[in-house]
Amino acid sequence: MKQPVDPDPSDRGLSGTPQRQGARLLAALGLLLFGFAFLGSRGLLEPDEGRYTNVAAHMLRSGEYLVPALNDRTPHFTKPPLTYWAVAASTRLFGHDPWAARLPNGLAWLATVGCMVAIARRLGERSGARAGLVYGTLLLPYLAATIVTTDTLLAAFEALAVLGGIGLWRAPGHGARLALGCGLGLALLTKGPVGLLPLLAMAVALWSLGEARVMKRWLHPLVLVPFLVIGGSWFAWLAVSRPDVLGALLRSELYERVVEGRFDRHPEWYGPLRIYLPALLLGTLPWSPLVLARPRSWAAPLQRGFWRELRARDPAGLFLFVWLLLPLGLLVMVRSRLPLYLLPSFAPAALLLARRVEAGALAREPARAMLASWLLVLVATRALAAWLPLEAEPSELAQQLARQVQPAPRRIVFVDNTPLWGLGYTLDAEIEGATLRDRDDPYPPVEEVMRRPAHDRIFLVRRFAEAEFVAAARETGVRVRRRGRWDNQVFFEVVARAARMPGAP
Repeated sequence: MKQPVDPDPSDRGLSGTPQRQGARLLAALGLLLFGFAFLGSRGLLEPDEGRYTNVAAHMLRSGEYLVPALNDRTPHFTKPPLTYWAVAASTRLFGHDPWAARLPNGLAWLATVGCMVAIARRLGERSGARAGLVYGTLLLPYLAATIVTTDTLLAAFEALAVLGGIGLWRAPGHGARLALGCGLGLALLTKGPVGLLPLLAMAVALWSLGEARVMKRWLHPLVLVPFLVIGGSWFAWLAVSRPDVLGALLRSELYERVVEGRFDRHPEWYGPLRIYLPALLLGTLPWSPLVLARPRSWAAPLQRGFWRELRARDPAGLFLFVWLLLPLGLLVMVRSRLPLYLLPSFAPAALLLARRVEAGALAREPARAMLASWLLVLVATRALAAWLPLEAEPSELAQQLARQVQPAPRRIVFVDNTPLWGLGYTLDAEIEGATLRDRDDPYPPVEEVMRRPAHDRIFLVRRFAEAEFVAAARETGVRVRRRGRWDNQVFFEVVARAARMPGAP
């Protein structure tokens, strides 16, 4: 039988005095300002932000939202489409701006903070507000919200699903059922089967606590219908219309990524130590010293009787430990490893860390001053990113193209160079690749691209290959003209074609 607990002093008075309500309103406004600070101060980084935003921009141009694509010839089925849809919707509302591209991440970060407060309260914890404070000030989640990827959205949807699962465990209701079904469906539509890891963690936790019967509540229509409609409809369409693509997507995500380490993302046996350990220690600043200061607690889960005692005296703690350790253990075994893959695990980590924070200590002046200083460090880190000379950020190239090429190009072709996909979002243009020398590239020969009908296609050629490009155009029956240059790139356009070009289709 769960014993009642006194509420956290910081959680009291939700409907209390006007002064308290005013303080909560100010705290909410401060959280909004903090979450959105410098969200768009930096340009889009290649390759990840460039690809995600370029696919979203292509959806807006083409009107094709079911098939993610880099351009009108290259589908891009590496991830389900929810992240692209979110960026496209924000861009439709606010325009082609890095701030608009990152707005869904900012909202997802805020939603996760809210879920932390709600989860702690639903578990009967005395650390509801502290759980939100801890997660909101963790280094990695805060900085990750400024990077357009699937992971911040995934963390929010998984937290929503766990909130619903805890609700069905502690206080079943329609809201909990909808939270579980919608959270799992959105997570599946964000990153595929990995989004269902919380379901496995909740099942193991409930089974360990002798509460396996709770899982029958997951079969309620208000859980299954939202999950199947939101999470399954796109996959069902893909299975019917493009079964080969669905098979390739699942094989890539479930076998090549897990077993083969095909994507060369630290597949070595020591990859977790190299990637995940620093991400956990540094990413949980400034709260990780609460754990590091107690080295004996590190080995506590390995001690005989630890889990039995935890089950008897602290069911909520056991639930949080399983939610943290089970997905983390599976990610360690997967041979594709990046720091942001851990982002959903920072939610249970924040809830466990919040248990170690004393509410009274936060009210004392030294702690308040240190916390305020840390908030300034976080905001300053975002601001500083806008001033760093990042080679992977193509915003200056975009400015030069817009300035030197008028009217603005509708298609940009990178010749013998890795395409900067972010230009497709910034300039609202189709991005293509072409080969001049390196015929082993996956892109078509530049001669083939020159023959395609388009009056507003700009070729970006590296300066040392300029003469060779002009010669290739002449042999193809095409006349090109230089439109400008920047750094080591020269801008060309096709100005005339022969009446009958050799090899034309």
